[in-house]
Formats: sequence, C-alpha cells, structure tokens
Amino acid sequence: MFGIRGIELLVIVVVALIGFGPKQLPKAMRSAGAMMRTINRVSD
Repeated sequence: MFGIRGIELLVIVVVALIGFGPKQLPKAMRSAGAMMRTINRVSD
C-alpha cells in the first residue's frame, strides 16, 4: 500500500487524530477516500 509500513501508518493516524480531532477524523477520511477514487477514475 504505497510502500507504507505499519509504524509509518500508525504515525500518520496519530498525526491525523491530533490535526483533525476524533470527531472530525471520519469525515476527513471519507473526503480523502472520495478524492482518491475520483483521481483513480480520471487517471484510467
């Protein structure tokens, strides 16, 4: 998965929790997922 190992993924999640807060994190992840799907569709 993008060359990310377990500890790196954990650090990213912790930084996201600090940056967005636990209440806004699910919404931010949904938005990021939707953006990635759109980019994948456009690039194909």
